[in-house]
Amino acid sequence: MGDAVISALVNEMVRRLTSAAIEEVGLLRRFKGDILRLKEDFEQIQAVLEDAEEKHIKEKAVELWLRRLRSASLKVEDVLDDISTETLLQHLNKEKGIKYKVENV
Repeated sequence: MGDAVISALVNEMVRRLTSAAIEEVGLLRRFKGDILRLKEDFEQIQAVLEDAEEKHIKEKAVELWLRRLRSASLKVEDVLDDISTETLLQHLNKEKGIKYKVENV
């Protein structure tokens, strides 16, 4: 009887952990797609800003819009830089953890 309860508990824990891991992997994949789309949008914004600078547009409404676009572009660039830095740190920490495990075998 006790074994059946323990077995049921273990099975439930494994099911929950597996489900959580699968969900996390799915989120990471979707997140990666979001980041790639954000990079593409950023590149398009940069192209518009470069075009505008080359054409020396002087209309006040357009200048205001370009200023706001430039500000948004800088914020997007900051977010992408933060993501890149965090990804690199996680990768380095992962390598450090693997190195530690190998050295202590």
